[in-house]
Amino acid sequence: MALTTAQKTELERVASPHAMLSFIRISHSALDDDIRIVNDVLSFVRGGEEWTAVADLDPRLVSDSEGIPRTVLTVPNVDRRIGEALLATSERAIVSVEVLSSADFDLSVDPRTEVGTAAVYHAYYNFEIQDVSVDDMQVEATIILRDYSQEPWPFVVATEDRLPGLFV
Repeated sequence: MALTTAQKTELERVASPHAMLSFIRISHSALDDDIRIVNDVLSFVRGGEEWTAVADLDPRLVSDSEGIPRTVLTVPNVDRRIGEALLATSERAIVSVEVLSSADFDLSVDPRTEVGTAAVYHAYYNFEIQDVSVDDMQVEATIILRDYSQEPWPFVVATEDRLPGLFV
């Protein structure tokens, strides 16, 4: 999403009321419900869903190089479900990140609530978790955008067993 000149100016002001908040959703078939976390000390309600506060959350911007888009996500290991779900199956978890401004929320209530519809300043969706390391303190994961150039093609190969009429 491209920022307007007015939005960029507002974000770069010294006395800006904006604190950038990263809303991270982790989806996995082993989870009953998505994990929704936000980098703040208080939880948020956004879009009718509760987002759990994780103060030491460390989301990084996605790389902008020639290779596959990737980044590293570090989450404090405060919820056993995260590590257990990611290590329980070979299926990759899906991660989406949206960066919003705190100015779009009522900060006087707990949990903090959205005022109107918050503008998304930066986002990346449907990234897959590739490498995961879990210890007592944190879960660190490399997340990548799926590389479709590595998919086998054609998926169905014309073999004599599958199509005997072609080989007469």
